[in-house]
Amino acid sequence: MTSDDKWLITHDFAYQFGGAERCTAVMADVVLPDAELLFMGGDEPTITRMGLDPQRVRTILPGGARSGRLHRALSPVGAARILSLPPYEGHLLASTYAFAHWRRAEGKKIIYCHSPLRQIYSAIDDSPLRLVPAGLRSRALSSIWALDRRASTESDVIVATSSVVSDRIAEYWGRRPDIVIPPPVDLAHFSPAASPSRDYLLFVGRIVEPYKRLGLLIEAVRSSGERLLVAGEGRDRARLEATSPENVTFVGALEGEALRSLYANAFATIFPSVDDFGMVPIESMASGTPVVAYGAGGALDTVIPEVNGLLFHDPSPGAINDVVRAARARSWAADVVRSSVERFSQTSFASALANVVASG
Repeated sequence: MTSDDKWLITHDFAYQFGGAERCTAVMADVVLPDAELLFMGGDEPTITRMGLDPQRVRTILPGGARSGRLHRALSPVGAARILSLPPYEGHLLASTYAFAHWRRAEGKKIIYCHSPLRQIYSAIDDSPLRLVPAGLRSRALSSIWALDRRASTESDVIVATSSVVSDRIAEYWGRRPDIVIPPPVDLAHFSPAASPSRDYLLFVGRIVEPYKRLGLLIEAVRSSGERLLVAGEGRDRARLEATSPENVTFVGALEGEALRSLYANAFATIFPSVDDFGMVPIESMASGTPVVAYGAGGALDTVIPEVNGLLFHDPSPGAINDVVRAARARSWAADVVRSSVERFSQTSFASALANVVASG
């Protein structure tokens, strides 16, 4: 393989299997199966779950569980190290939400951006940086912002995951992305139930506040009495579970048939957070179950009101209860809900990205 056809795929942190890891897995398995892989950090169980041979993956930070616990604190070290590397002698495809796109390349450079780093841009108010006075914060971050923008300007093509991410890239990097390609969802893994029970509202996701807004949702059902099942784990589970009413049940992080069944039998899945894209709504709709989502972020690209779900625009318990009642009162056709998300298949993602790689 010559430098003309050599490819490197870079990825940020593989310590949990989420949307970014699903994207990178398809890139490495389908789009560029012969590419080298460089991750900022990762552990063997997560890399294996991505369907990748851990021996194929090099990491900037040392591997192992300890690095996984410390990876946020070690990020500046990793960013400095990736900048210090000589340009890659070939082409680069960066799957990035932090620093993976800082890697330089002699050939083409394509950025698949899940979002410019939220903690230094759009989600500063949800990060520890919110405690730093705005003026001091801007001075401290100015050099990082400059390096981040420079890394983006070195690219030949920028791909965004959603409309909201496209807007963030334009705002923070000063350049409108070339194309939007939504992340892939394994639609074949989910299907409608033959005789669904439709007797509960479902929340699926990491239990991390205030980002996921599960606390707000719990307050809503506390007053309505609506039965809510919470599927997920996270740092705030114990606190929220301890103060939840009896109509809220925490079932932990589920996979496989258990998760498929939860999706297919709910009367609606609720998605109250502002996410860059959001795999949960697609998984729910692939199961024939409509989604009630906050009308911002990636949900604006996936939820079609009165076709596969409903949107609410006021993040308050009252507004949530109103839209949940409306969702329960409607008659939803599972096959219509399912067909509305066919465009988010792994095949569609791989084909669109392969076209960018071939022409970029």
